[in-house]
Amino acid sequence: MEIPSVEKLDETRKKGFRPGVVGCFINDKEVLLFLKKEFNLWTMPQGGAQNKESLTESLEKKMSEEVGSEFFKTCNHEYVLIGEDLVEFPPERHNVLDLFTDTGEKVEMIGKVYFFFVIKSPGRDLQISKTPYNDYFWMSHKPALFLANKIHQPGKRRILVNCLNLLKEKGFIE
Repeated sequence: MEIPSVEKLDETRKKGFRPGVVGCFINDKEVLLFLKKEFNLWTMPQGGAQNKESLTESLEKKMSEEVGSEFFKTCNHEYVLIGEDLVEFPPERHNVLDLFTDTGEKVEMIGKVYFFFVIKSPGRDLQISKTPYNDYFWMSHKPALFLANKIHQPGKRRILVNCLNLLKEKGFIE
């Protein structure tokens, strides 16, 4: 799958969708999931792509922030884009964040587009205190899917389930 250009990302913004990256950290056929106790949410590290920023630049910046720069430096930086998915917000949640095109035009934000990147990790130990999360586990498909299906927000649940299924389908996790 080809990584969209900065121009394509701006076209996505013009349609009202904020582009974002999701880091699917893989080690020994297992995926890294993080817990945010505040929201009782199991998730993968993610973040929005800034204007005029490539997805690769965004991925490197966000993942370094999300998993800690020391852990991220040890990972393979030959990223594989395995898919994308989008969430359209209900009308009352439109414009929850400001969204602008690369030329500075304000756009009604109606949702987000997530780009799923596989990042291979040589190790499993990271310092949780260097992340915004409370805990983490490396998991195979079945237990990760079990936790994903407990997410109470339907959009977040669907995105994580789709991502996990893509990882399994493409042979990255068992």
